[in-house]
Amino acid sequence: RRFSRPASRTPTRTRTSDETMVDTKRFEGKVVVITGSSRGIGKATALSFAKEGASVVLAARGADALAAVKSEIESLGAKAHTVVTDVSSEADNKKMVEEAKAAFGGEIHAAFLCAGAITMGAIVDTAEEQVDHIVGVNIKSVIFGLKYLVPAMKAGGSIIVCSSTMGSTGRASCAGLGLYSASKSMVDMLVKYAAVEAAPTVRINGISPGVFSTDMTTAMNPDELTKSTNLIPRPGNPDEIGHLVKYLASDESAYVTGSNMVIDAGWALKA
Repeated sequence: RRFSRPASRTPTRTRTSDETMVDTKRFEGKVVVITGSSRGIGKATALSFAKEGASVVLAARGADALAAVKSEIESLGAKAHTVVTDVSSEADNKKMVEEAKAAFGGEIHAAFLCAGAITMGAIVDTAEEQVDHIVGVNIKSVIFGLKYLVPAMKAGGSIIVCSSTMGSTGRASCAGLGLYSASKSMVDMLVKYAAVEAAPTVRINGISPGVFSTDMTTAMNPDELTKSTNLIPRPGNPDEIGHLVKYLASDESAYVTGSNMVIDAGWALKA
């Protein structure tokens, strides 16, 4: 069947990232914990949840930066609570969850474990301090975050863990990222086994970003880099990750667990 076109039509335009999702309050009454939320992807995701009505628990090391994000969230009419947290510490992860429960009525509905660190250099030149830092921020943070968040979600919930395309894709052009990539490979496996253990009450999924415009990637010149590495030749915007995280945190993804969703503009396909 053929359909006639309307006589006149308003020209379409490319929507900004903030416009790609309908403005709703689907997280109203929900409590979301986000680590690494003082900057970059974590901050953008925290603001994105707040715009949809969530009460957000912000966890990171910098008290001043956390306070600034909290003020931004409150200016949106949403609620926020800050917890100064060393994510590599088991005690701090326990404290983070306890404070989150106390701040907003005892329930946690979703969490985004976004804290991460990156180091570059040849494996033969790696110092013990670098190993300890990467293991602490990228691996222990996930282990201990899951350890205390899963039991806190007795009524059900969703946990999203930030990994990286580097956890599953090695490429010669990224030499020097061996330690970082290895840590993200372990994160991928932690997500799978944690999802098995937490089912069916709590869903656990990973996301694997490619190159995004954040303070962590500034030195890589992401605008120039992605012209040759991505099928979509630009770096990602942090709020684009926020949209994916919100999907995985919502009931719209109720049948999704144990997955790792790649958001890299086709970067891995060009490896």
